[in-house]
Amino acid sequence: MDGPPGAETIIDGEPFLYFAGTGYFGLHSHPEIIAAAESALHQYGTHSATTRAGLGTNPQVLELEREAAEYFETEDAVYLATGYLSDMAGLQALCDYTRVDAILIDELAHFSNRDGAASTGKPVYIFRNGDNDHLAEQLEAHIKPGQKPLVVTDGIFSIRGVLPPIPEYLALMEAHDGNIWVDDAHGMGILGANGRGVCEHYDLRSERLFYGGTLAKAFGGFGGVVPGNRQFIGKLREGDTLNGGSYFAAAVGASLAGIRWVGQHPEARQRLWHNALYLKTRLQELGLPVESNHIPIVAWTLDTADDMKEIQQELMKRHIAIQYSHYIGAGNEGVLRAVVFSTHTEDQIDSLAETLGTLL
Repeated sequence: MDGPPGAETIIDGEPFLYFAGTGYFGLHSHPEIIAAAESALHQYGTHSATTRAGLGTNPQVLELEREAAEYFETEDAVYLATGYLSDMAGLQALCDYTRVDAILIDELAHFSNRDGAASTGKPVYIFRNGDNDHLAEQLEAHIKPGQKPLVVTDGIFSIRGVLPPIPEYLALMEAHDGNIWVDDAHGMGILGANGRGVCEHYDLRSERLFYGGTLAKAFGGFGGVVPGNRQFIGKLREGDTLNGGSYFAAAVGASLAGIRWVGQHPEARQRLWHNALYLKTRLQELGLPVESNHIPIVAWTLDTADDMKEIQQELMKRHIAIQYSHYIGAGNEGVLRAVVFSTHTEDQIDSLAETLGTLL
């Protein structure tokens, strides 16, 4: 890739229609985001060159945390150097904030969730993807009376764009006096009436729900964010994961501008939802078994891995980029995966669908 991600980008020096990646609002090249990153770079240098345990906190980091808390309507929020660290920091802080006797994790949870769960030192048990019944079975098998479980899941499973049944998990946790951690990296900014993520999508508010994510996708910046109540965030601020690294000034500046932009432009989210439904309708017209919803990720399989690789390569020859992916959740043969942005036009979506139709 020789240019920034967007509805169109440059790959190997040539222009492509781009239906991959996670730049849901096209903010990674937006002039306001770039200007904020440049300003931060000039004011603070490349990065703090020390941790927050030293003198690594500057005013824009504090402002980012204040505005993130306002955006997610929580008492507080904390910023981390990468989104990957939000799961590790969040899960470690939860074990300090409340009792956790065992962790039950979705089999397709992101690598960062797996690493975060392992880092707590708690027993970890796996349940089938999105399967509340199997989760209940695992609870009965491994959680003794009086013990408190913690369920760990992605908010959107990134390969197929599938949501977990969090309301059902919450009912189980209420019965077992447990909690839920959601890695909402792909939901933040795009799900819910105000873009606050999967919990808002389900209209859930509970003291048993905790979540974190990234500012590197919908918000066009870089770094992790964990919103929450003041006591929980206090535990996170004390943790080694937060205090073990420095902050890249341009990433903080871009992230702060991205949160402001997304909050000020709800019409972009409406456009994204429209484009997601439009793309999925066009793919259904080709006979592909894709679900109709406003999640901007869609994946499908063909008979063999070779068939899928050939389709992806033929689209690339026609300057249309989608993914052939073996990422977690793709299965043994992999999947073809397309992601639509709010900045795609219907003509661009039609071009993908019509070209794909000639190849199937």
